[in-house]
Amino acid sequence: MIIHPALRDVKHTPHGYSARFKNLVFLVTERLEADGKHWLHASASRRDHNMPSYEDLMELKRLCIGEHRMALQVFPPAEQHVNWAGKRGIEVLHLWSCLDGDVIPDFRVGGMI
Repeated sequence: MIIHPALRDVKHTPHGYSARFKNLVFLVTERLEADGKHWLHASASRRDHNMPSYEDLMELKRLCIGEHRMALQVFPPAEQHVNWAGKRGIEVLHLWSCLDGDVIPDFRVGGMI
């Protein structure tokens, strides 16, 4: 796993690392999931405990996933939502990237985007 040189206070974990960038805290892990694919999970939280912004997620993607790799933000059905630390705890947003290739179609084809 490559760690961007702009990240500070990097702490290695068994499956990835945590790091800081400006007022953001990132947690990045890689693992083989039940679908048989290798996935990178990256989360961002703010040190002021506010919800990360779109710009914060773009920094997370740029620094931890890369400019040329697709990343997904998932909005599950309400009954599948997991919130371990929200509601004024630590507000966190997540991105996932399949390391074995794209798992969604190219929506530019056919004029959808």
